[in-house]
Amino acid sequence: LNARYGYASAELQQTLERSISLAQSLGRQDALTTGLAALNTSQFVQGRTADSHQTALRALALAEPGSQLSGHAHFGAGGAALSLGRPAEALEHLDLVAQQAAGSMWLTVGTRPDLHSTAWAAHAHWLLGHDDEALAAARKAIAAGRSVGHPYSMAVVLAYAGITYQVCGRLPELTETVAELRELCERHGFAYYREWGLILGGWSRGDQPGISLIRQGIANLRSAGAFARMPYWLSLLADLQARTGQRDAARATLDAAVATGQSHDDVWWLPEVLRMRASQDDDEQAALARLRDAAALAAEQGSVALLRRCERDIAARGVRPAAAGVRPLD
Repeated sequence: LNARYGYASAELQQTLERSISLAQSLGRQDALTTGLAALNTSQFVQGRTADSHQTALRALALAEPGSQLSGHAHFGAGGAALSLGRPAEALEHLDLVAQQAAGSMWLTVGTRPDLHSTAWAAHAHWLLGHDDEALAAARKAIAAGRSVGHPYSMAVVLAYAGITYQVCGRLPELTETVAELRELCERHGFAYYREWGLILGGWSRGDQPGISLIRQGIANLRSAGAFARMPYWLSLLADLQARTGQRDAARATLDAAVATGQSHDDVWWLPEVLRMRASQDDDEQAALARLRDAAALAAEQGSVALLRRCERDIAARGVRPAAAGVRPLD
């Protein structure tokens, strides 16, 4: 169900909830923990970030420490923590997954949790300012995916690597990865990650047809009820709109990204959205105020990469970051 219809599928959610109910009635704690860990992913992709974090913590409390099921629960807790704007906490959880779930197939969501977590950990590394570690994690996940030879896990690591290459500014790697991802999803009929390929592929084009691809991918995700990372996807659309001279459309898209992030507790990318929005402000003081807000949020989250971008923009306006009220991270 997950591979065919996506994590946000209502049918998938109902199946998982029924599994959890049966496990509870039968006193099957392992099955209950497995069901909760899988339900966490469905809630997460639906944009119920805070709920997904609580579900993962519930699974973690039930799992035996150090077990494979504990690794699965750490995966959910780490992914949710990242979107909640806690990259350091997320990395701790995701690093444990590779240790505790190595070599196991997480059949409830159809991926190898050690591969999936390594690919996701790349995003936490990048936010924390670990550029080299981010790229290394993405490449490690891809190499491991090729050695395993499991198509759905391969689609996952390619999709996550696409985001890693985009935030790191690695356009050739992004283009190559997206092409492989789209072909793989088309060949096997995979949902969800197919849309990542559309959006990332559209952004890498950098033109009006690229905007159409991004819009299609976002529309498909929304239609499927998949709202995770929506502020990030919308920011890619806004970036292309701004680069093609559509400033009003870019402003509207970024405002929608802020509202979406706040309503879904999906805040990890909001410092960047605010920074981008400031670049579209005509009033200098309004732009600087927005940059201060972006920098403060990035500092609060411990997001070194996004704070650096804010500091760069503040400095470009002839203001020292310290004078603008921006405190450097330790």
